[in-house]
Amino acid sequence: MLKVENITKYYGVFKAVDNFSCTVKEGEIFGLLGANGAGKTTTFRMIMGLLEPNAGNISLFNKKIDYNVTDKIGFMTEDRSLLIKLSVKDQVLFYGKLKGMKDGDILIKLDYWLDRFNIMEYKNRKIKELSKGNQQKIQFLTAIINEPKLLILDEP
Repeated sequence: MLKVENITKYYGVFKAVDNFSCTVKEGEIFGLLGANGAGKTTTFRMIMGLLEPNAGNISLFNKKIDYNVTDKIGFMTEDRSLLIKLSVKDQVLFYGKLKGMKDGDILIKLDYWLDRFNIMEYKNRKIKELSKGNQQKIQFLTAIINEPKLLILDEP
């Protein structure tokens, strides 16, 4: 499914990732551990196609990662990346549409996850009105709303 082959990433002269390789098969759970500054977030950003490696290759289902493939990836960043003036419903609709979903499908899945997280009462509340923990639940929900084939959680 995911194949990372000998990737290296430089920021100027600083080597952030040094010849990293891994393979993650469908259905596997894979953890990437390392000290602060070890290059984990940079690696995730290269997997997502947000950064280009200086060397090496990354593929998902034997295809180079581009915008056609990124819809199959869910990504939850280390920092909150929510639009705090939107309601939970509007936030999730926005992210679902970015992933090519239809409104009706998004709303069905939204209700399922809000019920599962026991936070249905937050559906029409603005993100800024939620606790940090509940904001994180919404951010997780936006990462999985389209049932991605690969889910990346950066310090969840």
